[in-house]
Amino acid sequence: ISPEEKKEFSKIIYTNCHNITSMMNDVLVIAQLDSSNEVLPLEPVHIGLICHHEMNKLKKLQQKPDIHYQVEGDKSNDLIYSDPNHFGIIISHLLNNANKFTNQGSITLSYRPEEEGRIMCICVTDTGCGIPADKSEWIFERFTKNDDFIPGSGLGLYLCRRIMTKLGHRITIESTPGKGTRVRLDLKEAELEVE
Repeated sequence: ISPEEKKEFSKIIYTNCHNITSMMNDVLVIAQLDSSNEVLPLEPVHIGLICHHEMNKLKKLQQKPDIHYQVEGDKSNDLIYSDPNHFGIIISHLLNNANKFTNQGSITLSYRPEEEGRIMCICVTDTGCGIPADKSEWIFERFTKNDDFIPGSGLGLYLCRRIMTKLGHRITIESTPGKGTRVRLDLKEAELEVE
């Protein structure tokens, strides 16, 4: 086989290994959440660091040439109470979903405090294919996919909502078919007094 084919085959192998590993990790996290009634431990987290880390990871592994990737937010006002590991999982899934269903335009991850700092609003906004209105709740169920021809386990958004509920936060979707999707996370107790 040619060097070009070797390179392409290596990319396919890597992508599928990544997908399988990701799916297994999701199953393990879901099993852990379902088998425990314990509240997830909350700690002060600089959300800007997580947002930039996850966006850089996406760009390194799956960047598309016709998409502009950006993070928007005030790093001096980004402190929240959350579980950094589980919150990172949520951001990772939302960015990966946006990337799967967007071929050109932009993917923006933004965060800003609202209601005088009582809520931190985080949004992942894309210019992708969008989601029909009648599926905006259905896609949060286990093993559901908006497009069966795009790789994925159908567990990502279910896991995101499961974690958000466990953390006492809220996740919602606004979407227009053919124009894009915005997933919004509302995190309570956004402002912390740092001693």
